Amino acid sequence: AGKRIEIRDLADNVVLYGEIPAVETTHDVEPVHETEHAEDPETGTDVDVVVRIEPEHGNEEVVIVVRDIPRETDAAHGKRRMRRKAELRMDDGTGNVTTVAQARVRGSRARIRITTRGGRELPLGVESLRDLAGRGFDVVVGSTRTVSGSLPQF
Repeated sequence: AGKRIEIRDLADNVVLYGEIPAVETTHDVEPVHETEHAEDPETGTDVDVVVRIEPEHGNEEVVIVVRDIPRETDAAHGKRRMRRKAELRMDDGTGNVTTVAQARVRGSRARIRITTRGGRELPLGVESLRDLAGRGFDVVVGSTRTVSGSLPQF
């Protein structure tokens, strides 16, 4: 798709030119609603992942809800609790792990949302969440990995 084509006569003059159009596949027009669940036996943290793709509206979103995040106090600050952030980290496809999204931890829970609504772009330079299907991730709070999971295959 997007390639330029030319039709030339025997004298090498361009007679007709154009571009090859993109062709929709069933994957481009079929909506997706998939879920995945994972638990970390070591930390007791669990994660639910919901992927929604709505081609008719042009929206794609993944929502990751992390529950039972261990409550820990920072020893350097005594009993004072610092605002904690949950970071969603993924392999960028080249072996480098990078933070792709963050959310505030409220109590023992965090909700991370990645969406294309409002013209937002997806992480890692992907065109669609379909490109991230099955990709593994870690949720890190502070410097501690609390749970690992993967995006649903579809």
